[in-house]
Amino acid sequence: MAMPSRQLQLQFITQVHQVFPPAHITFVHATPELAAATMREYQQVCHRQGAARLFAAIGLPAPAVVPYLSVRSNLLLNGEKVPFHVLPKAFREDLDFLNRPAVALTTEQSLYVQLFRAILGGRQLIVMGDFPATMAVQAVRAFITLAQTALRQTTSSLVVFTQDETLLAANAQHQLATPPVLSA
Repeated sequence: MAMPSRQLQLQFITQVHQVFPPAHITFVHATPELAAATMREYQQVCHRQGAARLFAAIGLPAPAVVPYLSVRSNLLLNGEKVPFHVLPKAFREDLDFLNRPAVALTTEQSLYVQLFRAILGGRQLIVMGDFPATMAVQAVRAFITLAQTALRQTTSSLVVFTQDETLLAANAQHQLATPPVLSA
């Protein structure tokens, strides 16, 4: 007898959360090529497990950001399964920013929009390639801090694939040397 889809999803998410704890960021050492391959593999496994709607990939280029929609519309594109108040106050109350067309976003802003859209949409496994080389160290720290604050209010897991040894060393308690396999 086939397992009901919802039960299959719950078992799969339990497995994901054993590997990538909910409400945390896990840093995984990976080259850009390995990161891209692993992200595709995770997406395929989520699809096979009936959990495609629980997966999100963020990074650049940002095909997920719809340029002709406002930032607010992009944030709510996947619905609002998690309350809007999990967004940082400065982010959710900046009406000029929220009403701006997404085509005007900077690289950093695009990453924030993708992350927060995934969180608001209730995605449980959010994967991200390495930070752009053009992103300053302070901007990377700010992104990580805001992401950690938002994730603490959810059951979502953020996985960042990076080969930045400094970033890995700074997050030694939440890092993996190689991408783990998620079984289907």
